[in-house]
Amino acid sequence: MSIDTKIIYPENLYQDASTRCVFAFHGEQPSGEVENLIPGGPSAVKNAGFSDAELWSTRSGWMTFAGTSKFVTASATGTQVTMNGQSLIVTARIKKTIGAHVAATRYLAGSYTPGSNTGGFVIQTTTAGAVGLTVTPVGGSAFSVFAPSGTLTDGTTANEVNLVYVASRDGFGRVGQGGVQVGTSTISGAANANLLGGWDLKIGGQQESFEIKHLAAYQVPLDLAGIPLDLLFDWVDRHPGAVIPDQVFGL
Repeated sequence: MSIDTKIIYPENLYQDASTRCVFAFHGEQPSGEVENLIPGGPSAVKNAGFSDAELWSTRSGWMTFAGTSKFVTASATGTQVTMNGQSLIVTARIKKTIGAHVAATRYLAGSYTPGSNTGGFVIQTTTAGAVGLTVTPVGGSAFSVFAPSGTLTDGTTANEVNLVYVASRDGFGRVGQGGVQVGTSTISGAANANLLGGWDLKIGGQQESFEIKHLAAYQVPLDLAGIPLDLLFDWVDRHPGAVIPDQVFGL
């Protein structure tokens, strides 16, 4: 009797069960451009002069971004998201490499550039160590939901945080960390908003050094009340880096 053997890597365990994931940059490679776990999705390409050693060798299993020229970009085709009829879920695992607070708000990853254009989302950290998701409709104003001050660092000790953001199509923001909800907001101005600004996704490129992995985005056709938040936050905490299957959303 013959036995067929298939190797399944942990990050791919639930991949085939997801039809809602727009992109998933796992960020645990030894080298090369940042691979997208979604078949056919664009890779995130290093900026000119940003070496493999700088991106991958500082800490095993993480992407490291240290400086304004140290970033990767992925084409808008395959990474754009919207809230027009869809709720947006974004996951990321982040660590600041030193404990000191940032000198000003830093944008760690996102699909538009605050102050320069509109239409997309960004993950940002504040001078108090809060970490938030901001969504800005095309031609509109910014709306945010934050994990509390001191989340990323208290000014002395840097933390490694696993975050799940929800920006619901009916205008509510939620954020989970460590399997539980840690932040809420009302973002009614972004309800059913068009976020399709047409900008490439950028990760990194800030003055301070940050480590990032497990950056992914999902679109689900549910209002906030239909999203099982407790299950979602707990599942992401228990399955780091895995693509969230549709069944977690009840779809």
